[in-house]
Amino acid sequence: MIFEILSRITLGDFGRCRLVSKDWNLITYNSSFIQAHCERTKTIDGFFIRNLKWSKPVNKFVSINESDPKSKLSLDFIPVPVSIIAATKQGLLLCVDDYSCRNHKYYVCKPSTKQWKKIPNPRTRYFTKRCAMVVLKSNPLHYKIIRFSTHPLCKFVTYKSMRSSFLFCEIFDSKAWAWKKLKDLVLLPKDEWLGLGFDPVVSVSGSLCWLTNNNMVFVFHVDSNRGTTFDLPFSIMQEKLFRSHETC
Repeated sequence: MIFEILSRITLGDFGRCRLVSKDWNLITYNSSFIQAHCERTKTIDGFFIRNLKWSKPVNKFVSINESDPKSKLSLDFIPVPVSIIAATKQGLLLCVDDYSCRNHKYYVCKPSTKQWKKIPNPRTRYFTKRCAMVVLKSNPLHYKIIRFSTHPLCKFVTYKSMRSSFLFCEIFDSKAWAWKKLKDLVLLPKDEWLGLGFDPVVSVSGSLCWLTNNNMVFVFHVDSNRGTTFDLPFSIMQEKLFRSHETC
């Protein structure tokens, strides 16, 4: 009965229903449930695969409902070829123009409705290390983009006297329609950085989480603009080590 009821709720109610109990939360992540929910609510569920073809970005969408012609999404409605650099669970994408090497053009789009908007460029000339996007409210739409960057000369500077490394942080607020650079640097423990370049970000309750190179979790709290770190649980560490040994 619970399966039948939940498979007909709207996406806006999904988050609240997942908080009711662990059983409800597990049901909504089941593959058969996702299939049923998509069919009954006409929801598109899938992911984009990005690639390069003749040095040009190619973004292919893969859906669990390949038989539904409405699930054939693309980014062809944006006037220039773009690469995806951030995404949200609500279907919003942050893209950049690949033809501009030094000054990327930033676009926010929603492939399901083919809506797109060019947003202002961040003013800093620092190298982008990570970008993430989080939706704070759906109606009216309110989202923020978080961009971490480093100075081009950072790799030539030693921080032996420092107890932590740092990142510059800029935040784009869709309400203000402008970027704001934080005055305070985002600090990480010494010899820590945000993993590999393609490691995904995990969004939880308005906070953004990355895995670091030394298996710590860096969390950026969007509401307070503060970053914290903590160690992975021991059970997860054991699983990661086992998988690494199995791969070898």
